[in-house]
Amino acid sequence: INNGADFYIQKGGDPRSQFAELAHKIRQSVRRKKAELERIRSEEKFSKLFVAKPSLEAITDMATGKLLDVNDAFVRITGYSREEVIGRSTREINLFTDYTDREEMAKILRDDGVVQNAEIRIRTKSGEIRTLDFFGQCIRVGEKNLLFSQAIDITERKIAEAELRKSEERYRSIVNEQANLICRFSPDGTVTFTNEAYRRYFRPVLGLDTIEGQNVFAIIREAGYHDGEQLIGSLTSERSVLEIERKIIGKDGRIYWQRLSIHPILDTDGKPAEFQVVGIDITAQKLAEEEIRLKNAILLTQQETSPDGILVVGGNGKILNYNQRFVSIWAIPDELLTSDNDKPLLEYVTKQIADPDEYLSRVRYLYSHPDEKSFEEIVLRDGRILERYSLPMLGEGGEYYGRIWYFRDITGRKKTDEALFSSQQMLQAVLDNIPQRVFWKDRNLTFLGCNRPLARDVGFQNPSDIVGKTDYDHSSRDLAERFRSDDRKVMESGVPRINYEESQIRPDGSRAWLRTSKIPLRNQEGEIIGVLGTYEDITDEKRAEQALLESEEKFRRLAEKAPDLIYRMSLPEGKYEYVSPASEALTGYAPKDFYADPTLITRLIHPGWQEYLRQQFTALLEGNVPSTYEYRIIDRAGRNRWVNQRNVLVRDGSGNPVAIEGIVTDITA
Repeated sequence: INNGADFYIQKGGDPRSQFAELAHKIRQSVRRKKAELERIRSEEKFSKLFVAKPSLEAITDMATGKLLDVNDAFVRITGYSREEVIGRSTREINLFTDYTDREEMAKILRDDGVVQNAEIRIRTKSGEIRTLDFFGQCIRVGEKNLLFSQAIDITERKIAEAELRKSEERYRSIVNEQANLICRFSPDGTVTFTNEAYRRYFRPVLGLDTIEGQNVFAIIREAGYHDGEQLIGSLTSERSVLEIERKIIGKDGRIYWQRLSIHPILDTDGKPAEFQVVGIDITAQKLAEEEIRLKNAILLTQQETSPDGILVVGGNGKILNYNQRFVSIWAIPDELLTSDNDKPLLEYVTKQIADPDEYLSRVRYLYSHPDEKSFEEIVLRDGRILERYSLPMLGEGGEYYGRIWYFRDITGRKKTDEALFSSQQMLQAVLDNIPQRVFWKDRNLTFLGCNRPLARDVGFQNPSDIVGKTDYDHSSRDLAERFRSDDRKVMESGVPRINYEESQIRPDGSRAWLRTSKIPLRNQEGEIIGVLGTYEDITDEKRAEQALLESEEKFRRLAEKAPDLIYRMSLPEGKYEYVSPASEALTGYAPKDFYADPTLITRLIHPGWQEYLRQQFTALLEGNVPSTYEYRIIDRAGRNRWVNQRNVLVRDGSGNPVAIEGIVTDITA
């Protein structure tokens, strides 16, 4: 206004035009003043914002590199005051730790005019190194190119990230060193992490080279497990951990068992971001459990099918186990079996014992001596006899867990044993008093027993003395080899040898003759386990036979030289056993003709004498025939001859006729 008034006063002229121009200039001046006020207000507002912003900010002259202004955050973070930095370059205050980074950013600014999200490291006044997330933009203000810089101090974040990386590395290292199987997967089943133990275990089992990135639900479905999604879906805030035992079928066809613990890893909204599985392989445990179940089943079956009554009592006196056979042997009431200790049961059983004091004393002794075993026979009041066997239950380290008792009713066996003993005594008495010698050997031809006559034959007093010995112990080597060879043939062939004769040298050096029989000994399965032999001394019989042979030889020599026909005919066959050579001179027929045709004599008898001879023969069999009679025959040449016949009827020990012996003399002359 002042300038306009001055102008008006100085110029003169048309007042209207001058006032119009004055008004114009006043309006221009007002607009400029308003713009100046707006600029000042804007700069003040910018300055306030610039100074107060929490991010580190600075304005730099691009031409000189001098700092024109910095905000409070810059001062606070770097430790420099405004006075120390304004008008100076960053190099002068040694702000950057690596000026190579600064030169690269300067090049980008010259080319692009802007730098975004660059990490830089600065050195504070105190020498501390801090990391900034840098943003820079070139702006032109008037005739100057300025750099507006803005940075966020991310030092703590970088430290936290470094610590997080270290923590993750430590976590991974720890997890990978774990023997447990560890896996993480997303809610859709995608595997995001596995530790070394997990990979080492499941790669061969599932036949996968890579597990990460696979869908865990699909993997286990292929391995025969179909409940994965349902199990994950069952996790709730109340049930945040799931413990399961899982069975899968490997690529090799084998069954593998795992015990798994599954829990969700929640995001900030409390929703599952991932699921973590920690598990161990329990295949060996499952196999062991199955083996234990099988063994227990076998033991239970054995226990219940055992002929023994079984009672198991713990070290604290509590009844641990029993079988039904035990209950039936002692007729135990149910209430006694459910007791916490065996005292009531012991009292009940003791009442059934014939000598209860001795029984109770023995039981107490065994309980007080846990290392001892016991095997005894017990007589009951009702006459039964029980066999009792007891032994301690000890652990591998010798720990005492209790005592087991076995009871077997041997009443029937005792009676059988007594009957068998009596039978054996009777059999031994029979064997010892028969003339035959009896022995039996095993497969090695070692004597298992014999009867008393055989023992005496070989120089022993009692049959027991021969047990464990062989033929070499009482016979010459040659004779022993012969006996053993016969024994082997019988065992190897399985065919008995019956009533063959052999000789034996007696202890006094004399020779004896034996009639021997040997048969193979077999067990219940029919297997040959030895040989049974019998023999009888036939020395006297052999001598009698020899004497008879000698006598017969003498008779034969006399008969063959005699002029009379001598014969012997067997009965009732009517066959000639002997005809002397004189038959040919008397009848014209040789002895062989009579042997071949026993009826030849009937054809030689004269027809007129045949009925007479028939009557005489019948009377002879009845024992009424005279010792001598005469009759007529017709010889081979047709000549009539008169003969005298003397007969003897031979009978056996029972008086039955067995032969006719006779002499026929020619009395024709």
